[in-house]
Amino acid sequence: MSAPNKTASDVADETLLADVRQWSGLVLTGAWAALASVAMIVLQVAIFTVWPPPDRAQGMFELLIENPLLGLIALDALYVVSNLLAYLLYFALAVVLWRVSRSAVVLALAFGGLGMAAYMASPRPVEMLQLAHSYAAADTAGAGGAAGRR
Repeated sequence: MSAPNKTASDVADETLLADVRQWSGLVLTGAWAALASVAMIVLQVAIFTVWPPPDRAQGMFELLIENPLLGLIALDALYVVSNLLAYLLYFALAVVLWRVSRSAVVLALAFGGLGMAAYMASPRPVEMLQLAHSYAAADTAGAGGAAGRR
């Protein structure tokens, strides 16, 4: 009996499996990053449900001073981490899709990297935390000055 003929699809599947085996660490990291990203979304929804963010800027400043961690989470600090995890997923997808369209993978990673760099260039939660500390210092200085004038 002769061996069955391999189709082009079978050869492509074997090549893909070889690529995935060669880059298994990156592919597994991407898979775990995707799961962690979804878990972070669920966590953030739960946190927003239990502790909704303040509706005024003064309330946000006070939250950032009283409980910096909850304040940073209210300002989507977990979204920054989720974006970094998503980039690991992009790399894993790049391994799997490399043989399908190298140019599309390069463009997707380039635009994903640019988007990530633009978002990370201005970390809003950290800026707001610094602004809250400046607000608290100005409030303390203003209260001390008003008390001294009486």
